[in-house]
Amino acid sequence: MKIGVLATYDGILAGRYVAAILDQGVHVDCIVLDPKPVEPKDVAIHDQRTRGRLPPILWHEFAAARIPMFAVPSHNDACMQPFARERGLELLVNAGTPRVLSEATIKSVPMGVMNCHPGLLPAYRGASCVEWALFNGDPVGNSVHLMSTEIDSGPLLMSEPVPIDAGVPYSQIRVAVYEAGFKLMARACRDLQCGAIRHSEFVAQGGGRYHKPIDPQSMSIVLSRYPEPV
Repeated sequence: MKIGVLATYDGILAGRYVAAILDQGVHVDCIVLDPKPVEPKDVAIHDQRTRGRLPPILWHEFAAARIPMFAVPSHNDACMQPFARERGLELLVNAGTPRVLSEATIKSVPMGVMNCHPGLLPAYRGASCVEWALFNGDPVGNSVHLMSTEIDSGPLLMSEPVPIDAGVPYSQIRVAVYEAGFKLMARACRDLQCGAIRHSEFVAQGGGRYHKPIDPQSMSIVLSRYPEPV
């Protein structure tokens, strides 16, 4: 099965997804780069969440892997369908697209676009799902699913909670969820590529709730429960 990765030139997490996927022995056919830059506010949010513990892995660090990289005007550009067809791609993996993907892009490959969401679906869709779960006293974790035109609502393959030890600060929880997500996505890619998991094992989600970005007052409560060391 030929896998392509959707990313940007300066993606914060893209290199870590690719590194985890390669560590599982998965062959990546290509990386498809969208030119839209990461917003400074998103960089600031990432740094605040992780306290600088999860810096980007830059693309030049993959030179030895010799993965072809292709620039497109947008992940939603009309060129995506003929490009995927010419490469013979069967699955696209989202490593940080800056777009809400169009139906045409999602359907440009037979298996669709796979995403790892930092929340346990379907209960936690949308934004700040780790933070809202901590606020609500619920488990945190990741879910691998196929993308649809509705946010975090596509067919679900697997969800995996991330255990939290007592006394762990918020930033350490966030890093643990990110790192578990890279590994979960990589295992899903490996199992799909080797045939241990079939496309039919993705199942429709039911119910669920969409969450908006957490507000400052609620976030301050989360930080008070999981304080950083002084």
